[in-house]
Amino acid sequence: MMCYSLACLSDTGVVREHNEDNFAFFGNFMPAEHQTSETYRMDVAAGDSFMVGVFDGMGGEVSGEVASYIAAKTCNDYPRQKACSSQTLLEVMAEMEKAVCQEKDLRRVGTMGATATLLAVDGVHARAYVANVGDSIALLCDGTSLQKLSREHTDAQTLIILGITDRKPGLTQYLGMSDGQITINPHTTECGLAPGNVVLLASDGLTDAVHDSEILAVLSQDFDISLKAERLRDLAIEGGSKDNITVLLCEVRETEPDSAETSVQDVTPSRIE
Repeated sequence: MMCYSLACLSDTGVVREHNEDNFAFFGNFMPAEHQTSETYRMDVAAGDSFMVGVFDGMGGEVSGEVASYIAAKTCNDYPRQKACSSQTLLEVMAEMEKAVCQEKDLRRVGTMGATATLLAVDGVHARAYVANVGDSIALLCDGTSLQKLSREHTDAQTLIILGITDRKPGLTQYLGMSDGQITINPHTTECGLAPGNVVLLASDGLTDAVHDSEILAVLSQDFDISLKAERLRDLAIEGGSKDNITVLLCEVRETEPDSAETSVQDVTPSRIE
């Protein structure tokens, strides 16, 4: 059997005045108006299942913050007893999309949306399910290499064809885009998990500033999962990240046959001093 240690944080960074990122982490998420979060840590017992997510808002300061908040809250409100599967994640994506679109219509704003990258783990079968829209990534580290589990929904290929190099690729999929004719089409994937594996969910504030080799070096180290999350955040800031930085890590650990792991429902996230 395997158990899981998770850590999550979100940082405004050193360039932007507002944090448009958010996360869903065992009932924890940032309010609609938010800046930098504390570091949360969670240990999950062998056999328990769970779902977490990372969101990056778009549409300007207020719209981006609200969109990512609506997505995070909707994800956290989804019943935890639901079976973990790709279908579960698609259902959550649909609920988040509906909620963000309703808020956009209520506020009568032209653009309000958020990326979404979700991870669900079936603790009984040690299997991970990932779904995403947008460009917030999911990576699997096996100790020697990184495997991308998400798909970036951008116009990057179009920019290459047109020879445009002076702007970052725009999003072609995100929560809040549905208008009756266009709807989201999340990418989904699944994989088995083994002891020592680490799954990373992150907004582009990390991945735009930190090379894959640096991410691999951190994730492969033998130190606490919360310290790994904080080290990745620090590398992004040191690397000149111009965006908000959100990092969520899930590490797979092998349990001893007679060990008594604490159930996820009995653990309260705490700040890492």
